[in-house]
Amino acid sequence: MKRPGLFFLSACLAARLACPGLLRASQPQRQLLQLEDVSPEGSAPEQAKSKMDFAWENAAGEAPAASVFVGASSKTITPATGGKPWEGLYFAGYTRLESPKNWYKWLFRGLRRDPVFYNHPKGVHDDLYARALVIKAGKTKVAVVTLDAVGFLYPDTRVIRDRVADLGYDLVIVQATHNHSGPDTIGLWGPMRTHAAPIAAIEYLFGFSPIHSKSGRNPRFMELIYSQAASAIREADQKAQASDLIFAQAGVPDFNGKSIIEDRRSPEVFDRRLHVLRAQSPSGESIATMVNLGVHPELFWSKITQISADISGQIASSIEQKGGGIGLHANGAIGALIAPGDLYGYDDKNNKMPLSEELALRWKGIQKIGELVSAGAIASTLNQKPAPVAAMDVRVRKIFIPLDNLLLDRLSKKGVFERERYTKGMPDPDGQDIQTEIDLIVLKDARGDPLAEIFTIPGELAPEIYLGGFLPADASPNPGAPETPVLKNHLRAPHQFLLGLGNDELGYIIPLNDFLFPNNRKLPILPQKDRFGRRHYEETVSAGSQMSQIIAWNLIGMLEDYYQGGSEFTQEEVAVRSRRAMLATFASRKEALPALVNLFLHEPADDVTPLARQAVADIGGPDAAAYLGRAYRKSKDGNLKKEICRLILEIRKGYEKPSWQD
Repeated sequence: MKRPGLFFLSACLAARLACPGLLRASQPQRQLLQLEDVSPEGSAPEQAKSKMDFAWENAAGEAPAASVFVGASSKTITPATGGKPWEGLYFAGYTRLESPKNWYKWLFRGLRRDPVFYNHPKGVHDDLYARALVIKAGKTKVAVVTLDAVGFLYPDTRVIRDRVADLGYDLVIVQATHNHSGPDTIGLWGPMRTHAAPIAAIEYLFGFSPIHSKSGRNPRFMELIYSQAASAIREADQKAQASDLIFAQAGVPDFNGKSIIEDRRSPEVFDRRLHVLRAQSPSGESIATMVNLGVHPELFWSKITQISADISGQIASSIEQKGGGIGLHANGAIGALIAPGDLYGYDDKNNKMPLSEELALRWKGIQKIGELVSAGAIASTLNQKPAPVAAMDVRVRKIFIPLDNLLLDRLSKKGVFERERYTKGMPDPDGQDIQTEIDLIVLKDARGDPLAEIFTIPGELAPEIYLGGFLPADASPNPGAPETPVLKNHLRAPHQFLLGLGNDELGYIIPLNDFLFPNNRKLPILPQKDRFGRRHYEETVSAGSQMSQIIAWNLIGMLEDYYQGGSEFTQEEVAVRSRRAMLATFASRKEALPALVNLFLHEPADDVTPLARQAVADIGGPDAAAYLGRAYRKSKDGNLKKEICRLILEIRKGYEKPSWQD
């Protein structure tokens, strides 16, 4: 979610301008690649439900030899204008306020979103797709849909699930590729402005953000995605056939001696492997190839003027052109910040070139990455025997994340993007928690041994949380922070697929030892610099400080529960553990006041509650009193209001002089 500029905005929702839903023709399926023909072992008959279930039984009502059925489909989600102006759509991922060229504009008109980053799409460079892969193994059916979109929120995922509920899937995963070259699907990048300078100054002085924004989501475009994603699942379900599954790995390709992707934030850690799942018919014809690679599809950068699927689209289409069946790019751990490399000099700031020439070079780079990744993925499967998949298990855990990002919290409450709020797991309009989900799919052989694990992360995970390699204490902004667990140490299968932005997009998921709150409560879009001078932009678009702990420990709990039949890491235990970790890291940090206040106002009463209360009192000052004052006005709990009032009075004694001293 990298965006250049003076100011970084990260939230605006539901612009209501029209985007006619004319669809482009679906990309034709090419001749399938002929590969080795080895059938998997085992069988597991299933009750007939959908077309896939009917395919499961032959005319005699007996189960066929194969135990896996797979189908795939793709549908365009490219918005078409019918010749009308491209209004009501906003490019996702690039936002900043313009720099006024003269004082008159700033004083009397206020600032607008920089026109350079405010362009509506001028046309279509290449199509956007919803690509569906459905798998049935044993008695379990799952569907994975990848969308060429910057992100897809949990409420939107549930819309698609509802539309295919009649098909009887045990799990439907909706994953965005995080494409920055398409329309805004979250709401973060719509119109924004400030008032004229005098009014903006008053807003700032009285504790209000002077920046005002609206949603960038277009309702008709969202409906297009819902309908086409559901249609892709249905078509894939109808096409399902007995299949072999091949799992493989390959190194991330190099180009001219350099990796095609790079890590732009310390520590330099990213997954240097392609993780590949290919489905083929017993005769060797490819049905689908899914490549799991973590990278930001943003190579067109802010220079984009036409809609494109960027890197993800070229990976998928190149797979299809090579006969690998329906191609899917399933993004991985892309947080903090895994980006495409500079293959042809387009990122060289000293290399001044016309925009048309730069865009041509960037497209050349996109095509080259697509070519290299697809070639490596398909080649990795050629000498692999099909996996003896006999069954598949699914686990789902719904979790709650405290939204302690001030900017996202404010914009959410203004309706810029809508999320239901919770307190202690119950709906509460004034609550601070939002609900999301993590999923686990385990494909196993007839003995029950895991062959592959597929798991979802509801955002942009810092790769060190998956692979290890955290900053050491002497190089960390928070050297005393409790450790964040390494997920890979708890996975068991030889093949692992981390689906980043799975079912939700909560922004960057940063380990506690490297997390810094923005230090300006009036302008929380301004990133803080750590003690080493490193700029922490990613935290300005992260749902909150506790995300890494909550997601990691819940996933570990789910894995232990699956493999061991139980785990100490229940949701309740994880909630307490994450609060303790957050308090231990930020107890004396003024910029963490909103999160510390939330610890004892909204969380369950435990040993953290009095410690958080004391931390707020120790920090003190007008800001603490202001946050508590707002909490007092919103609270409906009489006892809690009394406690807040006592704490406000205690804090005010520390910075207000008694009247007799004046």
